[in-house]
Amino acid sequence: MRRTLPLVLALVIAAGVLLLPAGPAGSVTVTATGWWTRNPAASAPSEGMAVGVVPDGSATAAALKVHLGDGVRSATLELTEAGGVATDAANVLACETSTTWLPVEKGAFDAAPTTRCDEARSVVLLRDADTGTWSADVSQLVAGRTGVASIALVARPADGIGRLAFEVRWSGPPTFTSTPAAPPSSVPTTVAPAAGPAPTPAPTARAASPPATSSPPPTLALPPVSVPEPEIAAAAGQSTTSSVPTTSPPFAPALPASASGVPVDPPWEQLIFFVVVAAVAGVLAGAGRWYSTRR
Repeated sequence: MRRTLPLVLALVIAAGVLLLPAGPAGSVTVTATGWWTRNPAASAPSEGMAVGVVPDGSATAAALKVHLGDGVRSATLELTEAGGVATDAANVLACETSTTWLPVEKGAFDAAPTTRCDEARSVVLLRDADTGTWSADVSQLVAGRTGVASIALVARPADGIGRLAFEVRWSGPPTFTSTPAAPPSSVPTTVAPAAGPAPTPAPTARAASPPATSSPPPTLALPPVSVPEPEIAAAAGQSTTSSVPTTSPPFAPALPASASGVPVDPPWEQLIFFVVVAAVAGVLAGAGRWYSTRR
Protein backbone atom coordinates (compact mmCIF):
# COMPACT_ATOMS: atom_id res chain seq x y z
CA MET A 1 0.00 0.00 0.00
CA ARG A 2 2.83 2.42 0.87
CA ARG A 3 4.52 1.69 -2.46
CA THR A 4 1.42 2.37 -4.57
CA LEU A 5 0.41 5.63 -2.80
CA PRO A 6 3.06 7.84 -4.52
CA LEU A 7 2.09 6.39 -7.91
CA VAL A 8 -1.60 7.17 -7.31
CA LEU A 9 -0.79 10.74 -6.25
CA ALA A 10 1.35 11.25 -9.36
CA LEU A 11 -1.48 10.07 -11.62
CA VAL A 12 -3.98 12.38 -9.92
CA ILE A 13 -1.66 15.39 -10.33
CA ALA A 14 -1.02 14.55 -14.00
CA ALA A 15 -4.75 14.25 -14.69
CA GLY A 16 -5.37 17.62 -13.03
CA VAL A 17 -2.71 19.26 -15.20
CA LEU A 18 -4.16 17.79 -18.38
CA LEU A 19 -7.65 18.99 -17.50
CA LEU A 20 -6.56 22.60 -16.93
CA PRO A 21 -8.20 24.90 -19.51
CA ALA A 22 -5.91 26.46 -22.12
CA GLY A 23 -7.46 29.87 -21.49
CA PRO A 24 -10.72 31.74 -22.01
CA ALA A 25 -12.46 31.04 -25.28
CA GLY A 26 -11.31 33.41 -27.99
CA SER A 27 -8.20 34.59 -26.09
CA VAL A 28 -4.55 34.48 -27.20
CA THR A 29 -2.22 32.94 -24.63
CA VAL A 30 1.58 33.12 -24.92
CA THR A 31 3.00 29.63 -24.34
CA ALA A 32 6.73 30.07 -25.18
CA THR A 33 9.32 32.70 -26.11
CA GLY A 34 12.84 32.56 -27.50
CA TRP A 35 15.58 34.76 -29.00
CA TRP A 36 18.74 34.05 -31.00
CA THR A 37 21.79 36.23 -31.77
CA ARG A 38 25.23 36.32 -33.36
CA ASN A 39 26.14 39.48 -31.45
CA PRO A 40 28.11 38.61 -28.31
CA ALA A 41 27.10 41.94 -26.73
CA ALA A 42 23.36 41.31 -27.14
CA SER A 43 21.28 40.88 -23.97
CA ALA A 44 17.68 40.75 -22.75
CA PRO A 45 15.84 40.59 -19.38
CA SER A 46 14.99 37.17 -17.98
CA GLU A 47 11.95 35.77 -19.82
CA GLY A 48 12.27 38.72 -22.18
CA MET A 49 13.41 39.02 -25.80
CA ALA A 50 15.70 41.13 -27.99
CA VAL A 51 16.11 42.02 -31.67
CA GLY A 52 18.79 44.04 -33.44
CA VAL A 53 21.02 44.69 -36.43
CA VAL A 54 24.74 45.29 -36.87
CA PRO A 55 26.47 47.04 -39.79
CA ASP A 56 26.42 43.87 -41.92
CA GLY A 57 22.76 42.96 -41.33
CA SER A 58 20.35 41.39 -38.90
CA ALA A 59 22.09 39.97 -35.85
CA THR A 60 19.35 39.21 -33.26
CA ALA A 61 15.84 37.78 -33.77
CA ALA A 62 13.03 36.58 -31.48
CA ALA A 63 9.83 34.54 -31.65
CA LEU A 64 6.85 33.64 -29.51
CA LYS A 65 4.33 30.80 -29.60
CA VAL A 66 0.69 31.49 -28.86
CA HIS A 67 -2.38 29.34 -28.34
CA LEU A 68 -5.42 30.66 -30.22
CA GLY A 69 -8.02 28.30 -28.76
CA ASP A 70 -11.03 28.10 -31.08
CA GLY A 71 -9.80 31.08 -33.10
CA VAL A 72 -9.81 34.85 -32.91
CA ARG A 73 -11.14 37.55 -35.21
CA SER A 74 -8.51 40.13 -34.27
CA ALA A 75 -5.43 40.31 -32.08
CA THR A 76 -2.99 43.05 -31.03
CA LEU A 77 0.49 42.26 -29.71
CA GLU A 78 1.98 44.53 -27.04
CA LEU A 79 5.60 44.54 -25.82
CA THR A 80 7.17 46.65 -23.04
CA GLU A 81 10.56 48.15 -23.88
CA ALA A 82 13.32 47.43 -21.36
CA GLY A 83 16.25 49.34 -22.87
CA GLY A 84 18.47 48.93 -25.90
CA VAL A 85 20.64 50.86 -28.36
CA ALA A 86 19.22 53.51 -30.77
CA THR A 87 15.71 52.25 -30.12
CA ASP A 88 14.17 55.39 -31.64
CA ALA A 89 15.63 54.39 -35.04
CA ALA A 90 14.70 50.69 -34.80
CA ASN A 91 12.59 49.01 -37.47
CA VAL A 92 10.92 45.75 -36.32
CA LEU A 93 8.50 43.46 -38.18
CA ALA A 94 6.17 40.75 -36.86
CA CYS A 95 6.22 37.88 -39.38
CA GLU A 96 4.93 34.35 -39.87
CA THR A 97 7.19 31.50 -38.85
CA SER A 98 7.08 27.78 -38.10
CA THR A 99 6.26 26.32 -34.67
CA THR A 100 9.06 23.76 -34.63
CA TRP A 101 11.49 25.87 -32.56
CA LEU A 102 12.17 25.33 -28.85
CA PRO A 103 12.20 28.03 -26.14
CA VAL A 104 15.69 29.45 -25.63
CA GLU A 105 17.44 32.59 -24.35
CA LYS A 106 20.38 33.89 -26.43
CA GLY A 107 20.47 30.88 -28.69
CA ALA A 108 22.71 30.50 -31.72
CA PHE A 109 21.53 32.76 -34.54
CA ASP A 110 21.74 29.90 -37.05
CA ALA A 111 19.08 28.02 -35.02
CA ALA A 112 16.52 30.85 -35.32
CA PRO A 113 13.31 29.78 -37.12
CA THR A 114 12.87 30.63 -40.78
CA THR A 115 10.54 33.56 -41.29
CA ARG A 116 8.25 34.81 -44.06
CA CYS A 117 8.24 38.59 -44.01
CA ASP A 118 6.62 39.50 -47.34
CA GLU A 119 3.94 42.17 -47.32
CA ALA A 120 1.00 39.76 -46.89
CA ARG A 121 2.66 37.96 -43.96
CA SER A 122 4.18 40.75 -41.94
CA VAL A 123 3.18 43.87 -39.99
CA VAL A 124 5.27 46.73 -38.58
CA LEU A 125 5.58 47.20 -34.81
CA LEU A 126 4.88 50.79 -33.75
CA ARG A 127 6.74 52.40 -30.86
CA ASP A 128 5.16 54.79 -28.37
CA ALA A 129 8.12 56.85 -27.15
CA ASP A 130 6.19 58.23 -24.14
CA THR A 131 5.24 54.85 -22.67
CA GLY A 132 7.96 52.70 -24.23
CA THR A 133 5.31 50.33 -25.59
CA TRP A 134 5.62 48.50 -28.91
CA SER A 135 2.42 47.20 -30.52
CA ALA A 136 1.19 45.69 -33.76
CA ASP A 137 -2.15 44.49 -35.09
CA VAL A 138 -1.31 40.85 -35.96
CA SER A 139 -4.82 39.85 -36.99
CA GLN A 140 -3.71 38.90 -40.51
CA LEU A 141 -1.17 36.50 -39.01
CA VAL A 142 -3.58 34.62 -36.72
CA ALA A 143 -7.14 35.20 -37.98
CA GLY A 144 -8.83 32.04 -39.22
CA ARG A 145 -6.39 29.78 -37.36
CA THR A 146 -6.88 27.65 -34.24
CA GLY A 147 -4.56 25.94 -31.80
CA VAL A 148 -0.86 26.88 -31.72
CA ALA A 149 0.65 29.60 -33.92
CA SER A 150 4.05 31.26 -34.01
CA ILE A 151 5.08 34.88 -34.62
CA ALA A 152 8.67 35.97 -35.30
CA LEU A 153 10.10 39.41 -34.45
CA VAL A 154 12.67 40.47 -37.05
CA ALA A 155 14.88 43.60 -37.02
CA ARG A 156 15.42 45.39 -40.31
CA PRO A 157 17.80 48.32 -41.06
CA ALA A 158 15.85 51.59 -40.89
CA ASP A 159 15.31 53.51 -44.13
CA GLY A 160 17.81 56.35 -44.57
CA ILE A 161 19.92 55.29 -41.62
CA GLY A 162 22.40 53.23 -43.61
CA ARG A 163 24.30 50.67 -41.59
CA LEU A 164 23.47 52.13 -38.18
CA ALA A 165 23.25 49.35 -35.57
CA PHE A 166 20.41 49.18 -33.07
CA GLU A 167 19.02 46.78 -30.51
CA VAL A 168 15.66 46.66 -28.76
CA ARG A 169 15.10 44.72 -25.52
CA TRP A 170 11.67 43.82 -24.15
CA SER A 171 10.69 42.52 -20.77
CA GLY A 172 8.44 39.51 -20.67
CA PRO A 173 6.04 38.12 -21.14
CA PRO A 174 4.34 39.70 -24.18
CA THR A 175 0.62 40.38 -23.94
CA PHE A 176 -2.28 40.21 -26.40
CA THR A 177 -5.59 41.97 -26.74
CA SER A 178 -7.91 39.84 -28.87
CA THR A 179 -11.47 39.47 -30.09
CA PRO A 180 -12.93 35.96 -30.37
CA ALA A 181 -14.03 34.64 -33.71
CA ALA A 182 -17.65 35.36 -34.58
CA PRO A 183 -19.94 32.50 -33.45
CA PRO A 184 -22.02 30.68 -36.07
CA SER A 185 -25.02 32.68 -37.20
CA SER A 186 -28.19 31.87 -35.29
CA VAL A 187 -30.46 33.25 -37.99
CA PRO A 188 -32.76 30.45 -39.08
CA THR A 189 -32.26 29.33 -42.60
CA THR A 190 -35.33 29.17 -44.76
CA VAL A 191 -35.34 25.96 -46.73
CA ALA A 192 -37.28 26.08 -49.95
CA PRO A 193 -39.74 23.18 -50.22
CA ALA A 194 -38.81 20.47 -52.63
CA ALA A 195 -40.34 20.92 -56.02
CA GLY A 196 -43.35 18.64 -56.29
CA PRO A 197 -45.26 17.53 -59.33
CA ALA A 198 -46.93 20.25 -61.32
CA PRO A 199 -50.58 20.73 -60.31
CA THR A 200 -53.08 19.11 -62.58
CA PRO A 201 -55.05 21.80 -64.39
CA ALA A 202 -58.75 21.85 -63.70
CA PRO A 203 -60.74 20.24 -66.48
CA THR A 204 -62.31 22.80 -68.77
CA ALA A 205 -65.91 22.58 -69.81
CA ARG A 206 -66.36 21.12 -73.22
CA ALA A 207 -69.30 21.37 -75.52
CA ALA A 208 -71.65 18.42 -75.18
CA SER A 209 -71.07 15.93 -77.93
CA PRO A 210 -73.33 13.05 -78.88
CA PRO A 211 -72.27 9.78 -77.25
CA ALA A 212 -70.27 7.52 -79.45
CA THR A 213 -72.45 4.77 -80.85
CA SER A 214 -71.10 1.28 -80.90
CA SER A 215 -71.36 -0.71 -84.04
CA PRO A 216 -74.59 -2.81 -84.01
CA PRO A 217 -74.29 -6.58 -84.36
CA PRO A 218 -74.60 -7.90 -87.89
CA THR A 219 -78.18 -8.11 -89.12
CA LEU A 220 -79.85 -9.48 -92.16
CA ALA A 221 -80.07 -7.04 -95.00
CA LEU A 222 -83.78 -6.19 -95.13
CA PRO A 223 -85.57 -3.63 -97.25
CA PRO A 224 -86.58 -0.42 -95.46
CA VAL A 225 -90.05 -0.46 -93.92
CA SER A 226 -92.23 2.65 -93.98
CA VAL A 227 -93.96 3.04 -90.62
CA PRO A 228 -96.92 5.48 -90.57
CA GLU A 229 -97.17 7.91 -87.69
CA PRO A 230 -100.89 8.40 -87.09
CA GLU A 231 -100.53 10.90 -84.23
CA ILE A 232 -98.27 13.23 -86.20
CA ALA A 233 -100.44 12.87 -89.30
CA ALA A 234 -103.62 13.69 -87.35
CA ALA A 235 -102.04 16.80 -85.82
CA ALA A 236 -100.59 18.10 -89.08
CA GLY A 237 -103.50 17.09 -91.27
CA GLN A 238 -101.30 15.01 -93.53
CA SER A 239 -99.74 11.59 -93.43
CA THR A 240 -95.98 11.43 -92.61
CA THR A 241 -93.79 8.40 -93.11
CA SER A 242 -90.27 7.74 -91.96
CA SER A 243 -87.80 6.65 -94.54
CA VAL A 244 -85.15 5.73 -91.92
CA PRO A 245 -84.63 1.96 -91.79
CA THR A 246 -85.37 0.48 -88.36
CA THR A 247 -82.83 -1.55 -86.48
CA SER A 248 -84.21 -4.99 -85.55
CA PRO A 249 -82.72 -7.66 -83.30
CA PRO A 250 -80.21 -9.96 -85.04
CA PHE A 251 -81.82 -12.31 -87.57
CA ALA A 252 -85.39 -11.11 -86.67
CA PRO A 253 -87.51 -10.37 -89.82
CA ALA A 254 -89.60 -7.23 -89.85
CA LEU A 255 -93.20 -7.65 -88.63
CA PRO A 256 -95.92 -7.14 -91.29
CA ALA A 257 -98.40 -4.32 -90.75
CA SER A 258 -102.15 -4.53 -91.11
CA ALA A 259 -104.14 -2.21 -93.29
CA SER A 260 -104.79 0.05 -90.31
CA GLY A 261 -101.06 0.34 -89.61
CA VAL A 262 -101.14 -1.95 -86.49
CA PRO A 263 -98.61 -4.85 -86.61
CA VAL A 264 -100.17 -8.36 -86.66
CA ASP A 265 -98.71 -11.76 -85.84
CA PRO A 266 -97.17 -13.44 -88.89
CA PRO A 267 -98.78 -16.68 -90.16
CA TRP A 268 -95.88 -18.93 -89.09
CA GLU A 269 -96.28 -17.90 -85.46
CA GLN A 270 -99.98 -18.88 -85.60
CA LEU A 271 -98.94 -22.20 -87.13
CA ILE A 272 -96.50 -22.87 -84.27
CA PHE A 273 -99.23 -22.07 -81.74
CA PHE A 274 -101.64 -24.61 -83.33
CA VAL A 275 -98.90 -27.26 -83.55
CA VAL A 276 -98.13 -26.89 -79.85
CA VAL A 277 -101.85 -27.08 -78.93
CA ALA A 278 -102.29 -30.19 -81.09
CA ALA A 279 -99.25 -31.85 -79.54
CA VAL A 280 -100.51 -31.22 -76.02
CA ALA A 281 -103.94 -32.55 -76.97
CA GLY A 282 -102.38 -35.67 -78.48
CA VAL A 283 -100.35 -36.34 -75.36
CA LEU A 284 -103.41 -35.96 -73.17
CA ALA A 285 -105.46 -38.28 -75.42
CA GLY A 286 -102.71 -40.91 -75.38
CA ALA A 287 -102.46 -40.71 -71.62
CA GLY A 288 -106.25 -41.18 -71.27
CA ARG A 289 -106.23 -44.19 -73.59
CA TRP A 290 -103.37 -45.81 -71.69
CA TYR A 291 -105.18 -45.29 -68.44
CA SER A 292 -108.43 -46.78 -69.73
CA THR A 293 -106.66 -49.89 -71.07
CA ARG A 294 -104.95 -50.46 -67.78
CA ARG A 295 -108.29 -50.66 -66.05
